[in-house]
Amino acid sequence: MPAKDFYDLYITDQERKIIIEERSIDVHTAERIIRDYPWLNNLQSHAQCWKSDTKFSFSIYYMQSTKKFQVGFSDQASRFKLALPYVGASYGLLNEVDEVIESLNLFFDGEFEKLEEFLAKYPPEQKGD
Repeated sequence: MPAKDFYDLYITDQERKIIIEERSIDVHTAERIIRDYPWLNNLQSHAQCWKSDTKFSFSIYYMQSTKKFQVGFSDQASRFKLALPYVGASYGLLNEVDEVIESLNLFFDGEFEKLEEFLAKYPPEQKGD
């Protein structure tokens, strides 16, 4: 599988201490870890998922029960959608030190089109030199 199809996943507590760290995993492994994590109805648990070698990241956290919610990466290189009925998500464009400089919040089913528009506005770039 090409490197572009791998992701780095981090789940942290409220103080950003790492609880789970998984590097270079495929979408199915990321989905399983996210689904199996015991999310609480607060913001104490937070997850960040980076697509390898790009400046894109999305963060997920428990919000409320919504039906058929999907969030993910979508570009010419890959398609990553997770059906996440119990989380909200923020999608961010990262700078060279992995700080979010543009963000998009998604909370309800049907908002995936906003992510498509976000990616059209900020096409994926390779990280690094």
